[in-house]
Amino acid sequence: MLETTQLYAGYGSLVSKESALRSCPNITNFELCEIIDVKRVFGKVDPYGMVHGHIKPDDLNIADCYVRPSEGSIMIGSVFEVPQDEIESLRQRECQYYEAKVTVKMLRTKKETLATIFMGYADESDYRSQNHHQDYPLWPDFPTLYQCDVYRSDILPSKRYLKNVMMAYAQQGQEIFDNFISTTWLADQTTPLKAYLSDIGWNIHALETWTV
Repeated sequence: MLETTQLYAGYGSLVSKESALRSCPNITNFELCEIIDVKRVFGKVDPYGMVHGHIKPDDLNIADCYVRPSEGSIMIGSVFEVPQDEIESLRQRECQYYEAKVTVKMLRTKKETLATIFMGYADESDYRSQNHHQDYPLWPDFPTLYQCDVYRSDILPSKRYLKNVMMAYAQQGQEIFDNFISTTWLADQTTPLKAYLSDIGWNIHALETWTV
């Protein structure tokens, strides 16, 4: 029997149901979960921010986030059922990633299952060798505006994107927010996001004071 929906795991902005609904207006069973054996990294250039002028090609604060396999790591994200006829819209949004299966554990019911996640590539060479289409259906101007590596180890979070993601996690409660800043890494994959926030002087308990 043909499945009418597919279970996806989300992180970053997709921890917000409202954000997921913008791409897939008929998702169902949205809930929070633990995503097992992956880690979240701010090490990929943000195409949305670039084409909308929020970041500049020669800046360093231009990263959005991706996840990579990391045995023993656990982070909180979301899961939701996507109708088959809306999956392509989600794929277009996540065109810089590849699809992989991960184990998720629902926070509410403690049920474990497999879900599809949009996984980041190991590095730029992996991205270019495996992601053969290299197009951006939602941001066709991105390759013209930005012509350097997409996956980098020397960039920092886009402050606008980071603020939006942190606000999405904060809306889920303090425990969820604390998990996000404690289980996320900068592009070098050694610097914790929490340490970076302290270094730049952002008060994590006063989101409204952040300037981007």
